[in-house]
Amino acid sequence: RLAYPPRKLAPWKEINDLSWKRRKPLRLFQGQVKYSSEKVIIFSHFDKDNIIDPYVQFCLNEMHKIGWVIIFVTSCHKLSKNEIAKIEQIVCMVILSDGNGRDWGNYALGFRFAYELAIPSKLILMNDSVYGPFHSIKNILKKADSIDADFWGLTDSPQHRYHLQSYFLYFKSSICLHQTFINYWESFIPQPNKDLIIERNEIDFSQHFINLGFNPAALYPYSDLVKIGRSGNYAASSLLKKDEHVNPSHYFWDILLVFYKFPFIKVELLRDNPSQIPGIDLVRDILKEINP
Repeated sequence: RLAYPPRKLAPWKEINDLSWKRRKPLRLFQGQVKYSSEKVIIFSHFDKDNIIDPYVQFCLNEMHKIGWVIIFVTSCHKLSKNEIAKIEQIVCMVILSDGNGRDWGNYALGFRFAYELAIPSKLILMNDSVYGPFHSIKNILKKADSIDADFWGLTDSPQHRYHLQSYFLYFKSSICLHQTFINYWESFIPQPNKDLIIERNEIDFSQHFINLGFNPAALYPYSDLVKIGRSGNYAASSLLKKDEHVNPSHYFWDILLVFYKFPFIKVELLRDNPSQIPGIDLVRDILKEINP
């Protein structure tokens, strides 16, 4: 045994089948958009009926029109060729994922694909949990480029620990091309349930890169939203309690849409309204005024 040691450097260590090197897409479909590393979106998708809804097509098309290359990663195992045909002209690649880790698992799978081609200089991670955009997002991205931050989200949250909400995250080259960013995804292991995904991915991600010295920012900061919410007569004003943190994308939907011309609204808010926020029946009329 001493003369002929095993080839594995650490045979007593188990290799996780969900790790970067082991995890593979179920299937790959080439889109009609040529890959470019200048501006890349990894878009995470899931639908219980294995379809790509019109609102998802609309969002992808809007991002395609302003020059972003889209890697579409779906947790739908049985997405048909007819469904893929809906978006193949506006995406670079469709990746069928095993769904492990939900959105964050899909982000990791999509980033690995991009990494093997050429590391993105600018990167957006976004998912299908929002309707929109209701306004041109080009101006929003232009504003983001002028902000002194390495990565930013549309909204942030102090719930549990400070973090950027992960339905839309934007990364500049200062972080995208840094080895620590690549290391994060190389060592990424999908979490098995929603609570752990929020804790170890969404929250820990922001904290990890803050601790490494990278600067985060939110285009619509929580501190501004809660200040307006507590001072005015808005949908969730009566629900806000002192020193209690809330989900800004739900509680401040009207402030975001009307006051800030926010480009998105959460699907879950309209479908389930888990916090029972009043005034949701007004959303349709407000959106019709914003974008007929």
